[in-house]
Amino acid sequence: MSDDETKKDETQDEAVEATPEAVEEAVSEAEAPAAPAAEPAPEAEPDPLDDLPWKERRRLLRSREPHKAGPQQSPEERAAAREVRR
Repeated sequence: MSDDETKKDETQDEAVEATPEAVEEAVSEAEAPAAPAAEPAPEAEPDPLDDLPWKERRRLLRSREPHKAGPQQSPEERAAAREVRR
């Protein structure tokens, strides 16, 4: 064999020896940034509730609280309740 044929065989052997782990490692190294960029600390956003008067803030917060539904009423019970309200 000549030197050129030996070099070709070695090159082919190296390509065959590349394992999936080695390929994944090479890809992850290529995708990783060279130096991590320093990100500024996120600024705290102002709370929009702070601008509201205390009554409106309280009403809004109470409206967001979960509540338990009352018992289901029959049509007769609803009609009776309407009569009581009148």
